Amino acid sequence: MNHKSDVEAWATALILKRLRSAKGLKQYQFADEIQMSLHKYNRIENARGKLSQEDLEKIAEYYQMSVEDLFLKIHKEIKILQGEEKEYFAKEKINYLKIRDERYQNK
Repeated sequence: MNHKSDVEAWATALILKRLRSAKGLKQYQFADEIQMSLHKYNRIENARGKLSQEDLEKIAEYYQMSVEDLFLKIHKEIKILQGEEKEYFAKEKINYLKIRDERYQNK
């Protein structure tokens, strides 16, 4: 799996979990509502499975939104995740540079 698809999978998983939780449903209840196996839905919500077009349509219909609206939510989450990732790596780089500088100063 490439980096882009990892971010997409996590964004999709986060959005689906938020939508489901807002309805007060457990995974098994939601999977039953959209006629999907619990195993498949669990993998999707844990960023380890893929959604088919049919699955997207069922989910969007359940939440009374268009597939496009669902994609917009996912796309916004991707931007957030990418921003957090950049911030994380920037902090890691700063920490690395501090440790490196301290080691050289102690020599």
